[in-house]
Amino acid sequence: LEIAAAGAAGFKHRFLGETVAVLWEKCVGGVWSGYTDNYLKVCSRTKRELTNRIVTTRLIELRDNILWGDIDTQDD
Repeated sequence: LEIAAAGAAGFKHRFLGETVAVLWEKCVGGVWSGYTDNYLKVCSRTKRELTNRIVTTRLIELRDNILWGDIDTQDD
Protein backbone atom coordinates (compact mmCIF):
# COMPACT_ATOMS: atom_id res chain seq x y z
CA LEU A 1 0.00 0.00 0.00
CA GLU A 2 2.88 2.36 0.74
CA ILE A 3 4.36 1.77 -2.71
CA ALA A 4 0.98 2.43 -4.36
CA ALA A 5 0.51 5.63 -2.34
CA ALA A 6 3.99 6.85 -3.29
CA GLY A 7 3.29 6.10 -6.95
CA ALA A 8 -0.02 7.97 -6.83
CA ALA A 9 1.62 10.98 -5.17
CA GLY A 10 4.37 10.96 -7.82
CA PHE A 11 1.78 10.83 -10.59
CA LYS A 12 -0.13 13.78 -9.12
CA HIS A 13 3.07 15.75 -8.55
CA ARG A 14 3.78 15.64 -12.31
CA PHE A 15 0.72 17.81 -12.92
CA LEU A 16 1.75 20.68 -10.63
CA GLY A 17 2.00 23.89 -12.62
CA GLU A 18 -0.27 22.56 -15.36
CA THR A 19 -3.55 24.19 -16.34
CA VAL A 20 -6.35 21.66 -16.67
CA ALA A 21 -10.13 21.52 -17.03
CA VAL A 22 -11.89 20.55 -13.80
CA LEU A 23 -15.52 19.52 -13.44
CA TRP A 24 -16.47 21.03 -10.08
CA GLU A 25 -18.99 19.00 -8.12
CA LYS A 26 -19.57 20.29 -4.61
CA CYS A 27 -18.59 22.80 -1.96
CA VAL A 28 -18.14 21.92 1.70
CA GLY A 29 -17.01 24.55 4.18
CA GLY A 30 -15.94 26.92 1.42
CA VAL A 31 -13.77 24.31 -0.32
CA TRP A 32 -14.82 23.14 -3.78
CA SER A 33 -13.90 19.68 -5.02
CA GLY A 34 -13.97 18.28 -8.50
CA TYR A 35 -12.15 16.04 -10.96
CA THR A 36 -9.96 16.40 -14.01
CA ASP A 37 -10.60 14.36 -17.16
CA ASN A 38 -8.14 11.75 -15.87
CA TYR A 39 -9.92 11.48 -12.50
CA LEU A 40 -7.50 13.50 -10.38
CA LYS A 41 -9.30 15.08 -7.44
CA VAL A 42 -8.77 18.85 -7.19
CA CYS A 43 -9.79 21.26 -4.44
CA SER A 44 -9.98 25.05 -4.45
CA ARG A 45 -11.38 27.90 -2.39
CA THR A 46 -13.61 30.40 -4.12
CA LYS A 47 -16.91 32.15 -3.50
CA ARG A 48 -18.00 31.47 -7.09
CA GLU A 49 -20.82 29.03 -7.82
CA LEU A 50 -19.17 26.13 -9.66
CA THR A 51 -21.60 23.21 -9.37
CA ASN A 52 -21.42 21.10 -12.54
CA ARG A 53 -19.20 23.64 -14.31
CA ILE A 54 -15.99 22.82 -16.14
CA VAL A 55 -13.49 25.54 -15.29
CA THR A 56 -9.87 25.97 -16.33
CA THR A 57 -7.76 25.56 -13.20
CA ARG A 58 -4.01 25.85 -12.58
CA LEU A 59 -2.75 23.10 -10.26
CA ILE A 60 -0.54 24.79 -7.69
CA GLU A 61 -0.08 22.50 -4.69
CA LEU A 62 -0.19 18.87 -3.55
CA ARG A 63 -1.41 18.82 0.04
CA ASP A 64 -2.41 15.67 1.93
CA ASN A 65 -2.33 13.77 -1.37
CA ILE A 66 -4.92 16.14 -2.91
CA LEU A 67 -4.19 18.59 -5.71
CA TRP A 68 -5.14 22.21 -5.03
CA GLY A 69 -5.90 24.58 -7.85
CA ASP A 70 -6.17 28.26 -8.64
CA ILE A 71 -9.31 28.87 -10.69
CA ASP A 72 -8.74 30.88 -13.85
CA THR A 73 -11.10 33.88 -13.75
CA GLN A 74 -11.01 34.21 -17.54
CA ASP A 75 -13.79 31.61 -17.78
CA ASP A 76 -16.42 34.10 -16.56
